Amino acid sequence: LSVSARSGEGIEALRAAIVELADGLRPPLFAEEQIAINARHADALRRAEIGLRTAMQGLQATPPAPIELVSGDVRAALDALGEIAGRVDNERMLDALFANFCIGK
Repeated sequence: LSVSARSGEGIEALRAAIVELADGLRPPLFAEEQIAINARHADALRRAEIGLRTAMQGLQATPPAPIELVSGDVRAALDALGEIAGRVDNERMLDALFANFCIGK
């Protein structure tokens, strides 16, 4: 897939490819019987779903949302999933740790 940010060539093909890929992921991501280990995981899954739904709506809109906005939504979803997979924001993790456990009191 060839895309030029400068000329815009290939952007529509990129959007179509992202929508197709997201549609292929839909059943496992949006299944009714999702399982979360704890409240933090459940929250991360909800935020990932919101990010992906927003990205898909942007891509399917007429006219489509700018790719920069869509990529921000996808990044937010990836960051949320990264919290479950082990890639987390240290500040957010520390906030959650101190909010949920009696540490240093």
